[in-house]
Amino acid sequence: MVLFDYAPYRIDGIDQNPETGSRWALLACEGKRVMQFSSGRRNIGNVSEGELVRYPAWHSLGLPE
Repeated sequence: MVLFDYAPYRIDGIDQNPETGSRWALLACEGKRVMQFSSGRRNIGNVSEGELVRYPAWHSLGLPE
């Protein structure tokens, strides 16, 4: 887990739990590195093997591309 501030937001990064039923969990089971990112209990994106996937909440917060 990693916590950091990107003013004015607090961003949480959590390692993907491979025991859930998501497609991200399947990648984690395959040995891929996957992290979920959230801010204020809203999922804002995912990083897998260095590739960032931005969710709609990312854009609504005005985070940079």
